[in-house]
Amino acid sequence: MAREAKEEKDEVTVCARCHSLRNYGQVKNQVAENLIPDFDFDRLISTRLIRSSGSANASVIVMVVDCVDFDGMFPKRAAKSLFKAMEGIKNDAKISKKFPKLVLVATKVDLLPSQVSPTRLDRWVQHRAKAAGAPKLSKVFLVSAHKDLGVRNLLTFIKELAGPRGNVWVIGAQNAGKSTLINMLAKKEGLKVSKLTEAPIPGTTLGILRIGGILPAKAKMYDTPGLLHPHLMAMRLNRDEQKMVEI
Repeated sequence: MAREAKEEKDEVTVCARCHSLRNYGQVKNQVAENLIPDFDFDRLISTRLIRSSGSANASVIVMVVDCVDFDGMFPKRAAKSLFKAMEGIKNDAKISKKFPKLVLVATKVDLLPSQVSPTRLDRWVQHRAKAAGAPKLSKVFLVSAHKDLGVRNLLTFIKELAGPRGNVWVIGAQNAGKSTLINMLAKKEGLKVSKLTEAPIPGTTLGILRIGGILPAKAKMYDTPGLLHPHLMAMRLNRDEQKMVEI
């Protein structure tokens, strides 16, 4: 009876869309999927960061980029307005102390050739990010959620930056691995919470999700929908074609 009660407690009710994504790797209704409006990043993220920059709470932006397709996964178009807004905040002397911290996370490093050294990859990632218009980075982390590489160090650094009341925004292109990374961070904290839906389908996350329990005190972490990027391979190919060209 105790085992059955525990199993019932661990079960989480999900919608039909998430059930299909989790178990079958595809959306339940493609017609309905096409009717879902695109996520308005400028209105829901950029403007909110500008408004909150004058408050006492720290803002941390964790930008997740798949290093296997770094240039393709770097959200240039959507992030351009964010970088511009951050530069505007930086030039305001009154709120410059509350300038949002930008942490770049290059994921899936376990898929790269073994001869690529971490030092060389770190330099290359910073160079490509600067070329894409990113402002000064607080830190670059090379991680693999699958192999559990660098995740603990990333979590420790985010906690220090956010402090007891800060806001951490996890952003990135569609299919960059944000939800997978957040699930791994939750696992590091020993959280028994319902997992974020992970699926090889662009646009799995539809709205801003607040993730509790990962950060201490009253600090908050938010998972955001994947940013649209015209250079994403996943936007051009169907799932069967993606399987043929993925590493």
